[in-house]
Amino acid sequence: MPTTKYSARDQALMKRGFLPGEEKELIEMIEDAEAHPEDWKPITDPKVLQMFVDAAHNTPIARTTISLKVPNPTLSNFRIKAAQEGIPYQTLLSSIMKKYSEGRLVERK
Repeated sequence: MPTTKYSARDQALMKRGFLPGEEKELIEMIEDAEAHPEDWKPITDPKVLQMFVDAAHNTPIARTTISLKVPNPTLSNFRIKAAQEGIPYQTLLSSIMKKYSEGRLVERK
């Protein structure tokens, strides 16, 4: 098995665009900014601000694969509902979990 000079952690960081050691530099910058907020100026140019807002919105959200044991009838119901919506059942489940985690999924009585 070939060995690599980078740890698994460094490899994961590199996949996200960080170079080994760069994380430490970023942490120091953030801590310095927190210690000296007077050195930072607000962004007043609307175009520059919009550029950062767009970049934040276009940053992909990391996803994790999970495995669930679900009773067959329950999964069948989800597949039927998803087909009615015209979306994959995994997308429906993900949407429901997101809404629940944000407190936006309420039970009807």
